[in-house]
Amino acid sequence: MPKTLAMKFGLASGGKRTISVSDVKDDVNAETVTGCMNAIVGAGTAFDDAPTSSLKAELTERTTTVLLDNE
Repeated sequence: MPKTLAMKFGLASGGKRTISVSDVKDDVNAETVTGCMNAIVGAGTAFDDAPTSSLKAELTERTTTVLLDNE
């Protein structure tokens, strides 16, 4: 089943930003996600409003139900 990883960061301005990534590996774990989020915070200078902290990470499984298909 397809998965989406949503990572929420605290910003230098005091706000929050969520970055979502689709098609996450089945074996992703908290350690891997923490490393990914730390890398994004470490690369913060690439953003106008830099992410300064990791706040939350959620993994969501998606199910698609086709309601109409006229292709």
